[in-house]
Amino acid sequence: MRFLPLTLLAFAVASAAPVVQVAYPPSDHRLSFTRTILEGHTSPGASLSIDGKPVQVGPDGLFMEWWPLKPGLNTLNLVATQGGECTVQTLRLSVEVPRSLPMRPSAVRPDSLSPSRQVILYGASSDPATQQIRVRFQASPGGRASVQVGSRQRLSLSEEPASPTQAAGWYSGTVNLATLPAGELTDVPVQFTFTGRDGKTLKATAPGRISREAAPRVAVVIAADMGQGVNPASTSFDTGPQARDQLFPRQGERVVVWRKDSQGVTVQGVAGPALAPDATLSLLPAGTPLPAPQVGTAQLSDTTTEWQVRWPLSERVLFDTTEGQDPVSTRATLNLTLAQGAGSSELMSLPTLPDAPAVRWNGTGLSVTLPQQQLWGYWTGYEGSDLVLHIRKAPALNPAQPLAGRIILIDPGHGGDEFGGAGALGTPEKNIVLPIAQRVAALLRAQGADARLTRDSDQKVPLYNRPLLAEQLQADMLISIHANALPDGIDPRTHHGLEVHTYHPMTYSLARQLLSSIPAAVPGLMISSSGTERDPALSSGLMVSNLALTRPSTQRSLLIELAYLTDPTELRLLMSAAGQAAFAQGVAAGIAADYAAQVSR
Repeated sequence: MRFLPLTLLAFAVASAAPVVQVAYPPSDHRLSFTRTILEGHTSPGASLSIDGKPVQVGPDGLFMEWWPLKPGLNTLNLVATQGGECTVQTLRLSVEVPRSLPMRPSAVRPDSLSPSRQVILYGASSDPATQQIRVRFQASPGGRASVQVGSRQRLSLSEEPASPTQAAGWYSGTVNLATLPAGELTDVPVQFTFTGRDGKTLKATAPGRISREAAPRVAVVIAADMGQGVNPASTSFDTGPQARDQLFPRQGERVVVWRKDSQGVTVQGVAGPALAPDATLSLLPAGTPLPAPQVGTAQLSDTTTEWQVRWPLSERVLFDTTEGQDPVSTRATLNLTLAQGAGSSELMSLPTLPDAPAVRWNGTGLSVTLPQQQLWGYWTGYEGSDLVLHIRKAPALNPAQPLAGRIILIDPGHGGDEFGGAGALGTPEKNIVLPIAQRVAALLRAQGADARLTRDSDQKVPLYNRPLLAEQLQADMLISIHANALPDGIDPRTHHGLEVHTYHPMTYSLARQLLSSIPAAVPGLMISSSGTERDPALSSGLMVSNLALTRPSTQRSLLIELAYLTDPTELRLLMSAAGQAAFAQGVAAGIAADYAAQVSR
């Protein structure tokens, strides 16, 4: 075998062409914004230019630019140069920005007319939201628009302001169908009139017509239940604009239907209308009696690990379970409310027993006050037509070793063909969080915990299998560990730091422990204050988020975004062995502190 002299070997290495790898966006990617996070790495020591413009490259080769693009096809040439050698990589990106129609001649975009599908109203709910439709279309900017539905007077529409994600010339308004005569809504067209700047008047009719049936209809939930407290997004009912405004139906429930349109099915929720996915319901024949549950007296039972509150009902109906806290005793509470009224003067409070929940009728449903301050998990489901609330008892903790024997499930995000965030230094999110999660589990085991992992290698674990595993193990906690990244169109220079995402209030104390312990273990790590889901009433960095791994309720479930992959300093911290060890120490310390706090209560 022939060996090169060391001097020639060094020259050969120095003369090798530098690498240049783009982590995001991939070539031939389509974007809807005129800026993108352009990130990747080149060989350490190499210089880099994009379309002839020099860009900053770190000692490790990292580059991360907030790069401007033009509408249409963008061909970017990235040139890395080192030791007289260069490497060129071409990146093709298509930008499809919203387009306005020309101001002259006047025009209406035919495929923009809304409602695009039939709207059917069932009966006449007293809630205004069920009786209103939003109408909308795009035409030449700067004109005048109106709409007419049936015989009602023509309603003027307003032009919406243009934005980076919306072209000019969108006209919209809300029509109150309750003002139309009862017999007039039978396959009624929605007719638009538009007059442009050039004085030309155009008329157009939306594809979706409007009808009303005389009485509300009944539908039955056909979506299968998943586990106990696992709540899939595909079956949830939206009840409002906040992340936590959701109802989670159970198979066999009967619901009152007020309308059906392209958005889904509007049903009677617990506190007002709820929007249900069409596929979760089967409409029953007209004339089916409306749900009217007869209720019996609640029964409380006690097992080794949980309390059960059984509420006898005559039929399955939509319900909501909400968490709270007694203002006097600070004990945890749960409230169980039905969508269809179940008021009964015969429903009396159960006798209050030592170390047992107090169950009482609160005028709208059942209120359960627990003999403990912390909720450890709960779920509500039907057995026959009986509605049963299962409440986990607080575990008996060893004051000297609070973690001893406690089952804690740690979830390293993503895995297999689910890469997560790109990772500009060549390591995707799935491979960054795995060693951190493994180290968290090892630190917890060293304190006596029975710490498990949803995955211990680079494998794909289906999303809902993760909370289902937590239920199977009867884990105290489900902690999902991730590294943050930003979607297209958001400036990465404005987003930094740690976020803890929750859904149920029973996780808030644990989240606050983590928001304290992780920055304490990771010097220089900020707590994010830029999350759009953050509740101003809660701690900075604590986000209320409607996520598959925060919604499960059988145990305290939350998701940690340790830091941002789109921040160069935080990415390097996440990539380094010392940084990963510090993050793991912070997560484990927060969990341990939460258990220690439970002992002192």
